[in-house]
Amino acid sequence: MNFQWYPGHMTKAKRQMQEDIKLIDLVIELVDARIPLSSRNPDIDELGKNKYRLILMNKADLADKERTREWSAFFKEKGFFVVSLDARSKSGMKSITDIVMEACKEKIERDRKRGIKNRPVRAMVVGIPNVGKSTFINSYAGKACAKTGNKPGVTKGKQWIRLNKSVELLDTPGILWPKFEDQTVGLRLALIGSIKDEILNVDELAVELVKFLKAEYPGLLAQRYEVSEENDIIELIRAVAVNRKCLSKGGEPDYSKAAALIIDDFRSGKLGHITLKSITDSQLAQFIEAYGSDERGGVIKLVDSAKKRLDKYEKELIRTEGLKKYEREYASYAHICGIDEVGRGPLAGPVVACAVILPKDCDILYINDSKKLTAAKRDELYDVIMEKAVSVGIGMASHERIDEINILQATYEAMRQAIGKLDPAPDLTLNDAVTIPGVDIKQVPIIKGDAKSISIGAASIVAKVTRDRMMVEYDRIYPGYGFASNKGYGSAEHIKALKEIGPSPIHRASFIHNFI
Repeated sequence: MNFQWYPGHMTKAKRQMQEDIKLIDLVIELVDARIPLSSRNPDIDELGKNKYRLILMNKADLADKERTREWSAFFKEKGFFVVSLDARSKSGMKSITDIVMEACKEKIERDRKRGIKNRPVRAMVVGIPNVGKSTFINSYAGKACAKTGNKPGVTKGKQWIRLNKSVELLDTPGILWPKFEDQTVGLRLALIGSIKDEILNVDELAVELVKFLKAEYPGLLAQRYEVSEENDIIELIRAVAVNRKCLSKGGEPDYSKAAALIIDDFRSGKLGHITLKSITDSQLAQFIEAYGSDERGGVIKLVDSAKKRLDKYEKELIRTEGLKKYEREYASYAHICGIDEVGRGPLAGPVVACAVILPKDCDILYINDSKKLTAAKRDELYDVIMEKAVSVGIGMASHERIDEINILQATYEAMRQAIGKLDPAPDLTLNDAVTIPGVDIKQVPIIKGDAKSISIGAASIVAKVTRDRMMVEYDRIYPGYGFASNKGYGSAEHIKALKEIGPSPIHRASFIHNFI
């Protein structure tokens, strides 16, 4: 998905803020506690330089409490004053005025020395659309001073609001930035509702959310919807549709209704306390250095947790560097291709091969033999590999072709197809165990190569995800065999169905003669 939304009124709003910033003492920036960094407009740092800064982590009631504490500490280390709150329930609001006074105490003292008394602090309230600025202002003021709504873009112009003798607020429209350099930022903004749903594909949005939840909050979806998280993402959403009666007129599961339900449940907090972004691994050392000597009990726990994560991260860096052994050995070759296959053993479906050329400076962590990864992790890595790879080629041989020429020759054929689809063409292949006949370029077979070479590991992941998604689709076409869960392998359920129903059009005749 590509995320861009920058209505014309936002350009005007930004120009107006550039003028108004001269009038204020303090910038109060609201962020969404579920995506603290992604919900910060980078333009605001430039607009608000040389001004006192307060970050309000709004909607903290919907966010993961431990991660909120981590982010609060992170922003404080950067020099911001920080308050976590829920503007709707007014939780955390009582401390705001005291924090504002503390943030502006130097300015207040300068005014006092100049004989200026009782001049209110003038603060500008900023933030991206739908982050809760108007709700915060109304809660702070104790009356309806600003228009509110559950859709982005409600505030259209500036307005001054006198709260008391101490503080005046300037409300501004929410502004996004013209282009998201990282589409992951756009995805997170779309998930919390900062980009209008009307211009989004909600089905795809739900897939991304489910993928994240399976990886970061395992068991949550199973608990909420009574579904198996072992299922493929598409099958999981389909199961949600069945369990929650999201059905079309013909009684078939309605994927889109289920997708919208999952998104709504996340936004409303019904799925639980969820933060879509944690402190990144690369930021952990900085965090530990800043708070390692802090003796507060809560901070000590955060630092201990950060140390464990940093240790895990550093071990992964070392492991990943070890995966580059063969790529370094053959570094004189311009385009090194890793190749692997999936699906030699199943009773049904194709065999799929993948060829991947990674960049020389590849920095993708957690690549491994696809069988050693969870389905959620494979899905996550699939997206990263497809984005960062120089080239990816997919080849496959059908069940008919397997029956015709045998599984080994069909595998070679699929591998040759995959290599042939690469652009640029490779000048060396790293293969998982085999030497492929009919390939003229240099080949290096590596036993258990998917766990020893980053290129082969990447190929194994892409091949696995590609075939798994195909088998989920086949499950819809040929129900009864459990293809969505067993992926065509000979599970007890699958063999029982073969005996009772007989073979489907995608079964390998040469593989199933013992069962029918």
